[in-house]
Amino acid sequence: MIEFISVYFIRHKNEPKGGFVMQRLHTAPKVVGAKQTLDAIQNRMADVVYIAKDAQIHVTQKIIESAKQQQIPIVMVDTMKELGKFCKVYVGTATAAILKKKRRCKDANL
Repeated sequence: MIEFISVYFIRHKNEPKGGFVMQRLHTAPKVVGAKQTLDAIQNRMADVVYIAKDAQIHVTQKIIESAKQQQIPIVMVDTMKELGKFCKVYVGTATAAILKKKRRCKDANL
């Protein structure tokens, strides 16, 4: 059995439906899909991981375990269709991840 950690649904009363956590998917750099999400987690590039509740467990299990191991927040979304819509791909997706901001190099010439 899989135990979910750090599920965030932070919503201010004046926020649009879905809240800030979900709205970040529209504008933030992200990866969509199980393979890309797992790669981002393993390369320590994922800031927040999104998992669709109706996704097949064999697709999401390794992603959830990896995110839990690295203490990456996991946000559960009701359906794959809804997650895809928030990611602007307009097809269902099981997982997505917002990427960490790249650290800027002090010397722009490097």
